[in-house]
Amino acid sequence: MFLLRRNPVVAEWMASQVYCRSGNSRRNHCELEDAPVDVRSDREGILLAAKWRGADHVFTYADNAVYRDDREIALSLLWSLRGPRGEQILQNLAPCILADPEVIAEAVKRDVAMDDEPAWYRREIEVQKGHILKLAAESLQRDRSFVLSVIQLDVHELKSLRPEFLNDREVVLVAIRENAQVAKKHIPERYWEDNEVRLAAFLGSNRNLDAVPDEWFLDRDFIVGCVCQRRLDVLCKTPLEFSLDHDLRKLAGCDTLVDLALAIHECPFPHQLPHEVQSRLFPKRKSRSSEEPATKHSTELVEESSKEDIGI
Repeated sequence: MFLLRRNPVVAEWMASQVYCRSGNSRRNHCELEDAPVDVRSDREGILLAAKWRGADHVFTYADNAVYRDDREIALSLLWSLRGPRGEQILQNLAPCILADPEVIAEAVKRDVAMDDEPAWYRREIEVQKGHILKLAAESLQRDRSFVLSVIQLDVHELKSLRPEFLNDREVVLVAIRENAQVAKKHIPERYWEDNEVRLAAFLGSNRNLDAVPDEWFLDRDFIVGCVCQRRLDVLCKTPLEFSLDHDLRKLAGCDTLVDLALAIHECPFPHQLPHEVQSRLFPKRKSRSSEEPATKHSTELVEESSKEDIGI
């Protein structure tokens, strides 16, 4: 067992801080600017300043030879952050700290705008962020498992990925599942020919059908994938033959075309369907003499109609 004796100057300064945490003296709590030199180069003093005064104060007044290669101080500086300044913290740390996965991951998590910031500022930060990983040690930049964990924390870090990871299908899928809108700006164009990537992008996006390219609605594998994920609304945009496909209806858990239409539009009763859908499902009879038998199912009526590219 070791007994460490604290420097008397540091001990006196730290004891004085107990009385600075209330009243008007609180603003001077853990202030390094007027602290003795021994305090500015003391690990405990710098840790207190990091916790209560923040990174700018430590960088300005503390001895950088002490905090640059100290993991605990680095994490305290990151925990004290308000706003996207993780990059600034890492630029002041030693290479051995930049090789620590927990420090880099914490910097990525902290590299976000605060909720109380104006909307225009948050949008500006979204454009600027994504450069933490490039400051990490090369060993971490080449570590595939670490890269995957960073992408799950912030998809914007795609900007900092090495080329081999941008061509890694698993990395691409993870990024798209986290935030398809951001990932689309950085992944290679050839991946959009991959149905699994398309499906992940659709399911991971804002689910706006109007934002999906028209050719995707002609791809049966993509439609089947969406139906398996209970995204039946895609059938609103597909050609009619997809809805008439018996196997696809069974996959959606529907026995008839009417059941499928009710599921797509989330309606309990046929009369609540949109008018254009009702007109397709239940064509008006021209005259009583040409009226079809009442027992004939509405699905058969639609299947006998023209199979033009109009969804239900």
